[in-house]
Amino acid sequence: TPAQAGDAVFFDRNDTEIFRLDQSASSFLMSMSKKIEFWNETAFIHSYALDGNPGDPDRKAKLKIESGAAAADSIVIDASNAAGGIDIDAGTGGIAIDATGGSISLDSSRDHANAINITTNGGTAEKILVKNTLGNTEAAAAEAAIKIEAAAGGITLDAEKDIVLNANGGQVTII
Repeated sequence: TPAQAGDAVFFDRNDTEIFRLDQSASSFLMSMSKKIEFWNETAFIHSYALDGNPGDPDRKAKLKIESGAAAADSIVIDASNAAGGIDIDAGTGGIAIDATGGSISLDSSRDHANAINITTNGGTAEKILVKNTLGNTEAAAAEAAIKIEAAAGGITLDAEKDIVLNANGGQVTII
């Protein structure tokens, strides 16, 4: 798009446009092969072409947000207004949250019957899996390999079909 009066257009040494501020749209467009750095090169947002062809106008791209800081809050997504929320949507590729060496904590301070809700609604073959692959602490221990605890209330298991408890060689104890 040719520059108009009031536009700011930046080019690299090969006369390729890499950055533009203009009045033509309500967006911010930048060359996909460059990253936006904040403070220094260790905190940035970067978008790059999946097919390695950044010149293709119909290209598909990834967006990467990265921080090189060694802190528990290296990347913060914050909806600071008390009525604000955060909505993450994904297509068929799903959402993966991996913590290498750290833990994943899902906490809610909402006083509501559905303070934390994990629901599937994809079809009759869907399942929810909570799996510990390496922890081998006995159930009788204070902190079993998988622990479900209601510190001030009860636990209800409802099912339209059978409920099966299988200790796979151990014992099922009901106290």
